[in-house]
Amino acid sequence: MEYVVISIFLGALFLIINEIRKKEFVVHEHILLALLIAIPGELCFTLYKDMNSFYYIAGHILRFVSYYYLFKGTFISAVTYPYWKMERAFNQSEKKFEYAFEYMSIGMAIVDVEGRWQRVNPSLCSMIGYSEDELMKIPYQKIICQYDLSTPNEGGQQLKEGKIKCFELQKKVYHKLGYLIWVNINCAAIRDNNGNPLYFIAHIQDITDVKRANESLEHDKLKTEFFANISHEFRTPINIIFCSLQLMEFYIKSGLDKVKVNKQVSVMRQNCYRLIRLVDNLIDATKIDTGFCNLNMQNCDIVNIIENIVLSTSEYVKCKGKELQFDTDIEEKIIACDTDRIERIMLNLLSNAVKFTPQNGQIIVNLHDEGEFINIAVKDNGIGIEKNQIPVIFDRLRQVDKSLRRECEGSGIGLSIVKSIVEMHGGTVTVNSVYGSGSEFVVRLPAKTADDGYETNDMMKKDIKCDIQSNRVEKIHIEFSDVYFLDK
Repeated sequence: MEYVVISIFLGALFLIINEIRKKEFVVHEHILLALLIAIPGELCFTLYKDMNSFYYIAGHILRFVSYYYLFKGTFISAVTYPYWKMERAFNQSEKKFEYAFEYMSIGMAIVDVEGRWQRVNPSLCSMIGYSEDELMKIPYQKIICQYDLSTPNEGGQQLKEGKIKCFELQKKVYHKLGYLIWVNINCAAIRDNNGNPLYFIAHIQDITDVKRANESLEHDKLKTEFFANISHEFRTPINIIFCSLQLMEFYIKSGLDKVKVNKQVSVMRQNCYRLIRLVDNLIDATKIDTGFCNLNMQNCDIVNIIENIVLSTSEYVKCKGKELQFDTDIEEKIIACDTDRIERIMLNLLSNAVKFTPQNGQIIVNLHDEGEFINIAVKDNGIGIEKNQIPVIFDRLRQVDKSLRRECEGSGIGLSIVKSIVEMHGGTVTVNSVYGSGSEFVVRLPAKTADDGYETNDMMKKDIKCDIQSNRVEKIHIEFSDVYFLDK
């Protein structure tokens, strides 16, 4: 019987040692010690049958000790085994995370609650051009585009407060070489037992190519709309001129009627002005895009320039049933500017105000001196601009009213040219509008003279008091040529 017991103990010992080597089972050291003590004890019972012998008594002592360690080891193993399983699962999960973190093709980062990098993976480093050591020393705010950084991050705040489990957003980040790339960021929070965030894990994917493809599709769509609009703009005056020619031929054949002929000549002239305006806008837009649009900067009295332009157009505006006012808080202000370009800006803004202001409406031109800058505001009480259209009002290929049957004609590139010319002067142009109540366009120009940094020739260094140019009337006819609908 003792041999059977010894065989069982040896088999159990072999199996336990084998499982330990496989690392598939945890056995406390006391159980292993109990088996090692029990085997010699059973050998003592087997080899020495005399109950009074030393070995027989030693066998009982060894059996007692082995039982002690067996019960102790069993109790400890029963208590620690669940924790061992949890620890093993945790270690396996940690290894999987480590592998994924290091070898995933998209960028990953761990950031603390203060926004400091805790860890970044090689894919993120490769994406933005920094080594891991370089990136760890740079605050993440330094690589985020400043415009995106100033945009409120509501998702991040809600994630920190525990209102959401994760959030997704798109931002522009700076590559080490200086150019911008678009990234899609998925962020989740790791929290303690009290729900407080310990750190954030972010997946960061480069979507620059996707963005460019979408922008290209959008640009192609805008170009299609733009060329459809331009073709309409060219066709309309040509058709009117052609119809006027047919009517003139009819009048001549049926007996010359000077009144009717003069009316058709006037219609033809106005539509020729429209074609000239359209061609001028296209030429100027092309020059601006290719960098061939240069300014003829001269020291001029900006108050005199604006006042003369307003006076030149006041009678025309009055004939259209509107009221035009000019107001200024200074009598004279010498700044460096291109008078022809300033005239182009003002005539475009005034023609837009006339087009979109109803009968008996009011248009106010206000000039305000801010010291280092001059503000020129053109305000009307017309139909205004819808809020969602304001951000794109100065875009080249955009137009607020895209329909071919819109009430007011125009190619939609005039304001983009205005914006470009103002920026060439070092200024800005903005719009404030409430739909249904009117609009206000504000041109802000730097109050510098040619001696303050512009390279000018001897003629340009002289202060010139600009008078109304001889061809201004024709320019007004050209710029106001698409407000013919007011005469209907």
